[in-house]
Amino acid sequence: NHYVVQVFYKSNFLGKEVKLMFKRMSEERGFTLIELLIVILILGALAAIAAPRFINMTSDAQRDTCFTNQAALETAVEQYNYYIARDSRVPELTEANWTEQLAAKITPTINGKEQSIQILKRFPTCPTNGKYELALETGVVTCNKHNRTADAGDNTTGTADAGDNTTGGN
Repeated sequence: NHYVVQVFYKSNFLGKEVKLMFKRMSEERGFTLIELLIVILILGALAAIAAPRFINMTSDAQRDTCFTNQAALETAVEQYNYYIARDSRVPELTEANWTEQLAAKITPTINGKEQSIQILKRFPTCPTNGKYELALETGVVTCNKHNRTADAGDNTTGTADAGDNTTGGN
C-alpha cells in the first residue's frame, strides 16, 4: 500500500532541457502533540525567566541615561562658569532660568576676540519626565526622579553603589 509516485516532466527552457521530479510519499511523518506541548512548555519557561530581566533593563537604561544627562549638564555649567570668569558681560546663571541660559547663544570675549558660543544645542530631558535642578553653590545637577548620591546598594530606585556618585552603580 505504500509506494512512491514519480513523475518526470521534460520541457525546453531557453534551449536547455529541464527535468523536474515530483515525489510524493504516502506515509508522511510529523511531530506528535506531546512533542509540541513539551516545546511550548520549554519556551514558556524561558519567557517567564527572561521577561522580568528585560523589563529591568529598560528601567536601568532610563536611570543611566538620566545620570549621563546630569553629568553632561554639570559639565555645561562648568563651561558656562568658565566664560563668566573670562568675560563679565556674560550673565550669571540663576536657578530660575539656568536651563535657558545654557541653551542660549552667548558672545564672550576670548583672547581679545568676541565669539558666539552656544554651550547646549538642546537641553536634555529625563527619560521618565523628571525635572533637573541646579544647586548654584556646588554646580551639582539633580533629578527629582533619579538620585545619583543616595544610599548605597539600592539600584532598583536609581541610586548609586557606595562611593560611586557618577554612574549609578552597576
